Amino acid sequence: MRNTKNNKGITLIALVITIIVLLILAGVAIATLTGENGILKKAATANEKTKEETAKEKIKIAVMGSYGEDGKLQEEQFREEIKKQGGEIIEDESTDEYFVVEIDGYKAKVDKQTGEILEFESAKGVKPEVKANLYQTDGSGLVSGTSYEKVVITVKIPNKDSLGNIDEIIVKDKNGTVINKETSVIGEGEASFIVAGTGTYTITVKATTDGGTKTTTITQSVKVAPEYWEITTKEDAQWYNYGNARINEPKLAGEMTPIKYIGEEQEGNKWANSTTQDGSMWVWIPRYAYKITSGYHSSTAGTIEIAFLDTKDNFLNGETGEITRNLNDSGAATTKWLVHPAFTSDAAAGGGFGELEGLWVGKFETAGSTSALKVVPGVPSMTSYNKRINDFYLVAKKSKFGENVELMSHMAKNSEWGAIAYLAHSQFGTRRTRS
Repeated sequence: MRNTKNNKGITLIALVITIIVLLILAGVAIATLTGENGILKKAATANEKTKEETAKEKIKIAVMGSYGEDGKLQEEQFREEIKKQGGEIIEDESTDEYFVVEIDGYKAKVDKQTGEILEFESAKGVKPEVKANLYQTDGSGLVSGTSYEKVVITVKIPNKDSLGNIDEIIVKDKNGTVINKETSVIGEGEASFIVAGTGTYTITVKATTDGGTKTTTITQSVKVAPEYWEITTKEDAQWYNYGNARINEPKLAGEMTPIKYIGEEQEGNKWANSTTQDGSMWVWIPRYAYKITSGYHSSTAGTIEIAFLDTKDNFLNGETGEITRNLNDSGAATTKWLVHPAFTSDAAAGGGFGELEGLWVGKFETAGSTSALKVVPGVPSMTSYNKRINDFYLVAKKSKFGENVELMSHMAKNSEWGAIAYLAHSQFGTRRTRS
């Protein structure tokens, strides 16, 4: 008997599996086309990038065609050249320093001196207005004359209702490190950031409106002081007092900030103190010459007299007598004033950093880590550092303590320790000094 069953038909199960497979493939294809990293998205990004580069190239061509025989950018010629490229200068937004150019749907700031493109963004959208307010950590305002170990930067965007979407609010310190945003707003604004270091912080807000993204960046200066201290100025007569004597004014490098003690009142001399941007604390040792008038090279306590000098070794307070720099001179440091070698350019004698007006020395033992040394109170010193002296010397030499300038930082030499000790045991120290 012949089997008449048809083996060529498609079963329901096979059909369902086929449909499912087709749907999966379709989903993969759609995701590949339209996903966040899909082909269409990448194509749109590439197309936008091409348009941006084309607009920038047109500006550069206009700049190249605008130099005069004197090699300087000619403003009127640039106006003509940018028109040839299909752009225009927005006069009411331009300044003495830069042109604002609109071309192919983009806006750019062009330096009037160099022709450099300073900023470049879409002409669409609304630029966010950005302001920064400072608060205490409890949300109350800062009080003039009060020191704070930490302050809050709260970012406010006055025109936020005109913006479509606020894409990001970022605060960075001067080293480019991003500050963490607080989970709730402190004070009035859109986002808050707690900072603990003196310095200039950069605030960037990016917003997208009507398909155009605009970015605004501002800076906010913050100065904080340790507990029992307050920030002051160089002009403050209460900043320091070395026995009412005239000294070389303490030299503040970078953004070093003068501070003065506001704790329990103490009698005596008051040496100048300052902080660097990382919060480290420093004491000023002014340039001086000295004489040991009793107890010289003996086992009994002697008398050290100090005379402050300028960098040409002139007395600053009317003292008299012969001054020498030679340790081997007869009477040096006894009957003759000896310029302390730590302040001189004589490396062999213990100087070597030039003719210095004074030295900033760490107020406390060095703490922190080998990548970020700090000189702050209440923190264990680096006694566990098990490297060689030479290694520590190199670490100290490269340390900038949060500053962007050269500080000539280094391990204290014996001569510098001597300069500190002699001043402390002179008429400007020893129970008469608050430092």
